[in-house]
Amino acid sequence: MYRDKLISYDLFGTLIDWKSGNSDGVICLLQDRLEKTKTLNLDTQFVTQFCLYRKQAVNLARNTYIKAGVEEISLAQIYQAIQLNGFISKEQMHQIYNMELSLRKEQLYLMEQGMEHLKQDLSSGTPAIIVADSILGASILKPWLHDLDPIFDKLRFCLSADYKKCASRGTLFSLLRDERKWKDLEGWKHKSASDYPCEVWLKKAGLKFEKLHYNQLPKLEKDLLCKFPFDGTLQLCTGISKKLLQQSDKISVAKSTGRSIGGTLLTVYVHWVLQISVNKGIKRLYFIARDGYILKQMADVMIQMWKLPIKTYYIYGSRKAWRMPSFDGKEEVLRLIVLYSNANNLRALSSAFGIEADVLQSYFPGVDIDEKFSNAGRNAVARRLCRDESFRHLLREKHQVQRESMKAYLQQEIDISDEFFAFVEINGTGFTQQCLSTCMQLFYNHPIRTFYFNIYRMWPENPMCRYMVFLPGPIKNSLILEPLTRALHGTTEKYECRDGNWVPVLPKDGGHLLSDYKYDEYIEGCLNFCNVYSEYAQIKDRINLLSIVNYIENISEYMQEDVFKYIADMPYNHFGRKNTISAYAPLLSKDDVRNIFLLHRSDVWEEYYHGADLEMSISRCSKAIQKKVFFYRKKANKVIERFSTLWGHNLVPERKKVGLLQDFPVSILGKRFVVYGAGIYGTRLHAYIKEQSGVEIVGWVDKNYKEKQSQGLPVTGDASSLIDLKFDMLFLAIVKREWAYQAKHELLSMGIEEKKIYDFFNENDYLI
Repeated sequence: MYRDKLISYDLFGTLIDWKSGNSDGVICLLQDRLEKTKTLNLDTQFVTQFCLYRKQAVNLARNTYIKAGVEEISLAQIYQAIQLNGFISKEQMHQIYNMELSLRKEQLYLMEQGMEHLKQDLSSGTPAIIVADSILGASILKPWLHDLDPIFDKLRFCLSADYKKCASRGTLFSLLRDERKWKDLEGWKHKSASDYPCEVWLKKAGLKFEKLHYNQLPKLEKDLLCKFPFDGTLQLCTGISKKLLQQSDKISVAKSTGRSIGGTLLTVYVHWVLQISVNKGIKRLYFIARDGYILKQMADVMIQMWKLPIKTYYIYGSRKAWRMPSFDGKEEVLRLIVLYSNANNLRALSSAFGIEADVLQSYFPGVDIDEKFSNAGRNAVARRLCRDESFRHLLREKHQVQRESMKAYLQQEIDISDEFFAFVEINGTGFTQQCLSTCMQLFYNHPIRTFYFNIYRMWPENPMCRYMVFLPGPIKNSLILEPLTRALHGTTEKYECRDGNWVPVLPKDGGHLLSDYKYDEYIEGCLNFCNVYSEYAQIKDRINLLSIVNYIENISEYMQEDVFKYIADMPYNHFGRKNTISAYAPLLSKDDVRNIFLLHRSDVWEEYYHGADLEMSISRCSKAIQKKVFFYRKKANKVIERFSTLWGHNLVPERKKVGLLQDFPVSILGKRFVVYGAGIYGTRLHAYIKEQSGVEIVGWVDKNYKEKQSQGLPVTGDASSLIDLKFDMLFLAIVKREWAYQAKHELLSMGIEEKKIYDFFNENDYLI
């Protein structure tokens, strides 16, 4: 049987590695240590710019010595270059040099898979040596490696810093060949986990090359390390991910996701939450289900490791359990409930309200309970219901029992003996916390505080609910935080008193889909990450936000990787508002793209896309489909016109071409209507209303009514003709804002009630 005469191993990334993402992480730590060390009396500018000086010193040293025929520089030569900046003395240079050596030793760890390979080779009796590139020589490295494992004492070290030749170029192998007087490299095998630039050369020279395959960091993290090499937070997190992923040959994609993206984003957020809590004296943290399920476990790990005076609790709550029970009868709150429900017909809205469908329909006589309405229609529903005092009273009374149950549960679970507590959420509008604060005001007369990773809007009008936000929104792709923070139980539906204790009522089969999807392994991976993080980091460590923002915003560009596919295919309930389950970001077919971006562009969300993150679904598609999406987004109108010309009929159904009017049941707002404006939009609006059953247009006015009448339009006059006219709603069909404001001012001065004026193009006019 053929036997190798010699086996050589690469060193860094194969047998040993840095605890940080790469060796630049050591430089980050060194700068941090210099900032905390006052005894060296270093210039402030030198300390704050140290990473840059250190990087440029490498370039200067290489430029100097390579021209002299030296292929590899040493750490000592790098520090010779650093001293040229004039900020430090020779003595200070030596002290910083020694600090870096000390840090490099601290940051080394053994790579289990590579060491297993090495031990097997040595046990077979085959001679083994180290042939590697390193700015540190054998005299420095060998004692360090002995402390990690005495097996290194048996190996000869052939390092580029000592031989002044590079292994990655092949010149170090040539030198060793000549030293041994080998005519070729037959019988010599080199093993490395890295992509060797000279691999082809080695094989041509007769040396066998074996690539050791370890689990790798997601490409996103590798690219971020290149972009932000001296970001301490990124270096720490990628180093942990790298270490955990390399611990085993076989690791599930679920656990890999937890040990990389999930662990990174959630652990850093929890670290920040604990930092702020310590600074503000917060002693109790209430992690809200279900987003808080993983976050609480992470917090417990860090609190125990760092010995923090903070207690954590898990509180069961949800949109369903808190929004309607906390409803206080105010118009503004009801408006938000309607708009944030995403309901697209009265039946869906009745479900969000927690009332029977026929009860809600009684407030809209003549409107089909299942008739679809668009966003504009939903706004009209909100307008109608918010002004109906009897309906607001009905809702408040309907949820009286649940309100008392919610109050009792919160009083039981939340310690309000002082103000030093806060809630922890992950992502969203913050509206549900507004509802929570409303209910808590029944027994707690102070503001509540809530942590958020990302929040979509501000709430200056409610001083009783305060937010502390890690990364204020909007941030591209921030919605991905939601599937990263699920729980293995269902959504809280309500509360019941059992044996004297108030307990949450959860669906019996809640969470089983995630369990089947190996979400428990994902959680395990997140906690693996958090455990190592809490060992490496300290509570006061600085958290850099730039790389975290880039991490989230660039995720959609890497959706072809397994860890991101795992997130995209995760079973997902659309924000907890529906009973249907789909993938978080499902792949789009050609038909999906055609329906969404060409034929039905204005009603995509509810009808033709069943995931939660459309942009992420697009990023998963092939390049050809992505190009089609881009083309439709840019040229859809021209495509439609071209097909209409070729085929002789419209590609898109006529009702889809009415813009904001699409799926707008005008009967929601009344029976008798006036249209103000006879331009292009006013003409379309007039025609649309005339097609609706059970309603009539009693007036169509325009400042230039005589000109419009001469064009054959049935315009009835100008605004003055409305003085004695009875109508339910006036639609302001004026696109140009300046003219619309003038028209509205004119109508108000005539005594027409503001609540009867509906402006499609001014959100403030029809959202309140």
